[in-house]
Amino acid sequence: MNRLNLATAKVIARALRRTGPRDERQMGPHLALRHPDGRSVTISIKSRTLDSFVLILVLRQATFTIDAFRK
Repeated sequence: MNRLNLATAKVIARALRRTGPRDERQMGPHLALRHPDGRSVTISIKSRTLDSFVLILVLRQATFTIDAFRK
């Protein structure tokens, strides 16, 4: 597996929004996104950058591939 660069939560949310999910709600530092087919993902936008482990978990939760995220 190729190494992932650290990314900010805002960059991740922007990349996910391009594929369909829209903002459902935001409570404090947590942003919930929901896809029209029912999938949902929650991202903590409090931290400046997300660790690669957390990034992988968010991408799995959103059923988003690492290669698609890099594009």
